[in-house]
Amino acid sequence: MKKILTFLFCILSNIFHVLAQKTPLLLGEAIFGKVKQITEVECTTLVKPDGTIVLDSLIKNVSEFDSLNNIKKRVVYMGTKWSGNNFYSEYTYLTKIDGNGNNIEVSLYSTFKVGRYLFNSKGGKIEFESYKSDGSVIFKDIYKYNKKDELISDRYYDGKDNLYFERRYKYDKNGNLIEDDNIQTGSSYKATYTYQSFDEAGNWTKRTYSGKFDSGLALKQRITLRQIVYYQQ
Repeated sequence: MKKILTFLFCILSNIFHVLAQKTPLLLGEAIFGKVKQITEVECTTLVKPDGTIVLDSLIKNVSEFDSLNNIKKRVVYMGTKWSGNNFYSEYTYLTKIDGNGNNIEVSLYSTFKVGRYLFNSKGGKIEFESYKSDGSVIFKDIYKYNKKDELISDRYYDGKDNLYFERRYKYDKNGNLIEDDNIQTGSSYKATYTYQSFDEAGNWTKRTYSGKFDSGLALKQRITLRQIVYYQQ
């Protein structure tokens, strides 16, 4: 009986793994589960005036989502962990959904930026435009995906449709971002991501970013700490 129960448990676990799908987020990689809030803090190592070494917060993002993983609001803080976080900007997102429950457009509003995202039939963003109050485009992002619906390219154009730079992405077998190749005349670089911890849902909670420019100059290493709050099932 014990062997039969173990066998059934293995089958059910495999079925759950197959059925479990990541949902693409507007700002970031796809994620498991229904997310209510994500807090991300990007840190670098800093030597304080007294000589002690601490993790220094560069950017803190607090994002809120509805039960369909659509982002509603994002608040960005700038500052340092030991001198306090300073308020920087707040972004509000309004999502339009078609009759089948699919996102077709998300409008972005903030003090510094107004923009619009467009989506494909699978919920992946395919275009972002930032524009002025008169409707003229400031810049535009075009996104492309592979057969696994993973974002593999982000091409950034200026208001005159001139290509400014392109970012290309690679992932591991679990869909976690492992490489970011930024191609730009005069300052191209390649960055890699390594993961130190995951939560029970399978989403990462700590990762390290490092790399170097084509010139050989190293990028400043960053550590990102992430706290995720989920909707109760």
